[in-house]
Amino acid sequence: MIRAVLWLAALIAVAVGAAWLADRPGAVAVDWQGYRIETSVAVLVPLGLAVAAVVVLADRLWRALTDLPGVFGDWRRRRAGRRGIEALSRGLAAIAAGEAET
Repeated sequence: MIRAVLWLAALIAVAVGAAWLADRPGAVAVDWQGYRIETSVAVLVPLGLAVAAVVVLADRLWRALTDLPGVFGDWRRRRAGRRGIEALSRGLAAIAAGEAET
């Protein structure tokens, strides 16, 4: 319930921010290396947020890919330990049942 209220509050804050930007038109001009880019603030802010989101997603993907060998190694060690315990349990059960091979 608290999470739903927090999501609703965040949604309301975004809506209020968007309305505030729409009510205050402004212009942004960037001159860089012979190029001139002109846009409004209402376009620049969401574009900047979208670029930031893409950078964050690319960073998460890169970290996931670089962590993959360690994750795979941990999985193999856990699997080997689990298989060893199972083999030991089967062997001890066979000894207890008198079915030990010599």
